Amino acid sequence: MTDMDRQIQTCLQDEDAFCTAACPFHLKTRDFIEKIRRGSFDAAYKAYRNAVGFPEIVAALCHKPCEAVCPYHKANASINLLALEKAAVSYAKNKKPTDYNIPAKNKKIAVVGAGISGLACALRMAEKRYEVTVFEQSARIGGSLWEMLPSGVFLAEIERQFMYVDYELRLNTKVNNLAELKAFDAVYIATGRNGDDFDLPKQPHNGFWLGGSILGVDKMTAIAQGLAAVNPIEWWLKTGAMKSFAEFSATRMQVDEAAWPKTEPVPVPAGGLFSREEAMAEAKRCTGCTCEFCHRACDLLAIYKLQQIGRAHV
Repeated sequence: MTDMDRQIQTCLQDEDAFCTAACPFHLKTRDFIEKIRRGSFDAAYKAYRNAVGFPEIVAALCHKPCEAVCPYHKANASINLLALEKAAVSYAKNKKPTDYNIPAKNKKIAVVGAGISGLACALRMAEKRYEVTVFEQSARIGGSLWEMLPSGVFLAEIERQFMYVDYELRLNTKVNNLAELKAFDAVYIATGRNGDDFDLPKQPHNGFWLGGSILGVDKMTAIAQGLAAVNPIEWWLKTGAMKSFAEFSATRMQVDEAAWPKTEPVPVPAGGLFSREEAMAEAKRCTGCTCEFCHRACDLLAIYKLQQIGRAHV
């Protein structure tokens, strides 16, 4: 292998930023923050919604794993990504979800549990126009969200995100055994912490997936698993082969923190919400964790730069 081949294989240009790698939803933060930076709050909201499914719920409950991995962390000056997410939610003028014009599919999906993980799975499957039925043993949706947020907040958000898709909700309906679901092509079980796992293994098995708090994960990961379940479920429907949830590996990105530009965080007002101008200023602090240090040493980039200079003089 030549030095140039080695550089190509080890290039970090397309590596995720640290915050993206730490995010349960794998939010493409470079793109999101760039939209905030230029004041495009509608576009930022759409990118955020596409990643997290229920923006107002996630922005209210996220535990900010991104801050701990930000290169500014050691200086107690991490980019306040959660405050930027709240700004996108607050200042977006158009919060309607995308109305996808997709033909209905002839496959039936059962979701057991109408907590937020189950609803996240139902949302993504319904957006793909599968026939989705959600079974909930209680008389209401939302699960543990009733203990975490005002009901008016999360119920309105759930209604908004489902406004263009259909699903059947069966409240006061307890599933006692999996044989009751034999008419369905795939089943996502999200019965919550200490809920019934029907003696299934934690790994997906024969068209059944366990997800959310029943697996002991935090609330953000529970939502992310519900959203991400669409991919292994569709793979099962198309191929008959089982897959687990996608696991994102840690980024290979490396930075020289000693050489990282130092900036002061924008203070968050007492009300907890940036103004538009404050959000844009905080977004401008973010470097995007691009690998600019390699520009100084990479032969390929040096050659490319010389080529560009040569073309400019032709």
